[in-house]
Amino acid sequence: MSIYPVREDTLLLKENLQEQNLKNKKFLEIGAGNGEISITAAKKHANVTAVDINPEAVQHTQKRFEKENLNAEIFESDLFTNIKEKYNFIVFNPPYLKGKEGIGDEEMWRGGETGLEVAEKFLQRVSEYLTENGKAWIILSSQTNYERLVEKYELAEIDAEKIWFERLYLMEFE
Repeated sequence: MSIYPVREDTLLLKENLQEQNLKNKKFLEIGAGNGEISITAAKKHANVTAVDINPEAVQHTQKRFEKENLNAEIFESDLFTNIKEKYNFIVFNPPYLKGKEGIGDEEMWRGGETGLEVAEKFLQRVSEYLTENGKAWIILSSQTNYERLVEKYELAEIDAEKIWFERLYLMEFE
């Protein structure tokens, strides 16, 4: 398994997170990957929990936190499988492209046959893990039928960015 690098989707999330007041907020990043978003939240004085399905990503994120001398709870979890608490703020930059299995590294980019399966699993359960007035952010792609999830889960657009072959959307679930 590989670790998802910092790319346009990560930067879109990070840029918008910079504007949030996270001081003393319970913050959960699902699919922490390279750890960039969780580190941003920790630097904003959030109480960070970072999880990933990939043990290499968990290890990588732990090392980054140690190097930055920051604290977080970091462990393996497939979405909410090992999550026991509620959070004020939850973020997820899911694998969101469609594609067939067996191409390689698909766990970090393939969101299923339609590209939305992983995102929908997250959205189906996220409300169980949000505190009252908590919010969740998710990245969606124009390469999918993302509008279906926007309508079904009443997502609000926070920001969007056009990159060479798609438009990325940062959406909020409340």
